[in-house]
Amino acid sequence: GAIKGAEAGAGIVGGHAGGDSEIKFGLAGTGVVHPASYFTNRGARPGDRLILTKPIGSGVMTSAAKMGKLAPDGLDEAIAVMTQLNAGAAEAARAADAHAVTDITGFGLLGHASEMAQASAVPLLRDTLKYAASGSLTRSWKPTLENIGRQLRYDGVDELVVRILADAQTSGGLLIAVAADQVQKALTALQECKAACSVEIGEVVDFCDASLILTQ
Repeated sequence: GAIKGAEAGAGIVGGHAGGDSEIKFGLAGTGVVHPASYFTNRGARPGDRLILTKPIGSGVMTSAAKMGKLAPDGLDEAIAVMTQLNAGAAEAARAADAHAVTDITGFGLLGHASEMAQASAVPLLRDTLKYAASGSLTRSWKPTLENIGRQLRYDGVDELVVRILADAQTSGGLLIAVAADQVQKALTALQECKAACSVEIGEVVDFCDASLILTQ
């Protein structure tokens, strides 16, 4: 934690400890940012393209590990992705003049993207589908889908995939909305900063009968 804090330019300045049956660790970040220098998740415009900077699947893979379904090295890929900072991806978004940005965390990709996009071709961590099919989903996908309700349309998309996309992510990547003529600039910047992935997954469209449409 201290190493990653230092990598992010932050210091660990306090804390407390308690006893439990599981190891738990968390941080609250405190800082100052200029009002003109941060992104929101509400600036996406029709025609924008959506870019994902980390593959989906950390919730499934960590749940599978807790259930004893993974080999000792089964979490290596997920750990590498989760411990990668989003700082480089944020700079790539800034370089491409992104209109909107959100991180993918507790509400899953679908929850965080419900105001931003029409999505497709989402990258997954290796074996995510396999372990999700065996029941290694977190419990968060159901309330997320219930919350989105009729604003989600996914005709022809496998129900398991929809649940994975609604599953909570630990230290997920960013979802970035950029103008169509800035897509290659954003993808190149993400590749240069060695982001876990740099994939265009969807498009922002004018409002219709759903706020989020999944297609194969």
